[in-house]
Amino acid sequence: MGKRILVVDDTKIICIALRMILGEAGYEVDIAADGQEAVDRCRGKRYDLVFLDLMMPRLGGIAACRCIKAINPHTECVLMTGHVDADLPLREQEFVAAGGKIYNLGLLRNSVSSGNFQSKKAGLSERLSKKL
Repeated sequence: MGKRILVVDDTKIICIALRMILGEAGYEVDIAADGQEAVDRCRGKRYDLVFLDLMMPRLGGIAACRCIKAINPHTECVLMTGHVDADLPLREQEFVAAGGKIYNLGLLRNSVSSGNFQSKKAGLSERLSKKL
């Protein structure tokens, strides 16, 4: 069975593009339009990795991360956002406190393929050797 990834974003083209890239890399990829749909999907299926947009209708990425981690603590949640403002560092801290991870998106494509994830937050580096 292939590894499962859920891509969650209210911008459909983002979901379609990531599904195509990750699907070509051999992953089973589902998409959800908002955090509530993501939580509902996680109740019915186990995902190895969930990409979450920060700001979405119904349920945002931080709240969705908390819910997903409560359903399955082993599911990795990764924040992705195009929203940049002065409050972003605080929101990133909230996401990490909810159990999520922040990754350097420049390294993400290669990292997903290799299963090695580089996380950079507040000057700290974390290397996860856990293979997806």
